[in-house]
Amino acid sequence: YFGFTNCPEVCPTEMAKQSRAIQMVDEEVGPVVTPVFISVDPFRDTPAQVDKYCQAFHPRMVGLTGTTEQVKSVARAYRVYFNETARNSEQEYLIDHSIIQYFMGRDGKFLHYFGNNMSEREMADKMKAAILEHKDRVV
Repeated sequence: YFGFTNCPEVCPTEMAKQSRAIQMVDEEVGPVVTPVFISVDPFRDTPAQVDKYCQAFHPRMVGLTGTTEQVKSVARAYRVYFNETARNSEQEYLIDHSIIQYFMGRDGKFLHYFGNNMSEREMADKMKAAILEHKDRVV
């Protein structure tokens, strides 16, 4: 999931939904999914802050951040939109961004995406089906 730790509503909602879906998958097929969060706010989101944020949602969640160029590069690779909006001060602003979660195989290949309109049950069912179908490819 691409987001930012200062997101007031959408990111925490989607991260919590992702965590519940992964918990369902864990219960049904075991702990075979590694959730990943990539910050689109490299200016404010330090590695320590991203890690703390991720651990609040799931113990296996991996948090990533980088330089502005690295974040732009990975966002382009996944066709993720993000743009700073509503700046009130140097540290106080929001970031508009895509609300899509990707499900990738172990080989890094795309398997599914989940929009914010999908429930955690629907996400878990699609992940479980992909895990069973692609046992050698799923993270």
